[in-house]
Amino acid sequence: DMFKRLKGVRGNLPKVAKRLPEVHFTLIGPVNRKIQEMEGLPNVLLVGEQKTEKVFEYYQTADVYLFPSYTEGFSLSLLEAMACGLPCIATDVGANRDMLEEKGGIIVPAKNVDAIVDAFKKLEDRNVRKDISSWNIEKVKNNYTRTSVLDEIMDIYKRIVYKQQI
Repeated sequence: DMFKRLKGVRGNLPKVAKRLPEVHFTLIGPVNRKIQEMEGLPNVLLVGEQKTEKVFEYYQTADVYLFPSYTEGFSLSLLEAMACGLPCIATDVGANRDMLEEKGGIIVPAKNVDAIVDAFKKLEDRNVRKDISSWNIEKVKNNYTRTSVLDEIMDIYKRIVYKQQI
């Protein structure tokens, strides 16, 4: 199973779901008219908006996380998926490339159905997913914990103060 909080799904995810009938998609978030069209697809489950605890339960049952957003700054949901050890497929928007780098999943062009389908095929290998999973957990531990973020901010402040003293 994989899921995305529906932001940016629009017309492409139904096309992806139809081309990957063996993949079960669980979509979490508000359901609009376009998303409701997916309800008839046998491999799509629309669960609507969920509490945070329930979202994390879905992360735990997923094999891959798809983030097909068209626009984004820094995605908290992508970070959550990485922290849960999910291999990620994300569009090349916002900070996604910096977050995933080369080892955290696959970056695809926004709105490119073929690239998303190809990314799923690359992640069929359980060993590949396992390696990505381990890398994502370590990346979050090393870069996105409260302590690591505060340390980085302190380093920036120290560099600014040091430059002003010169």
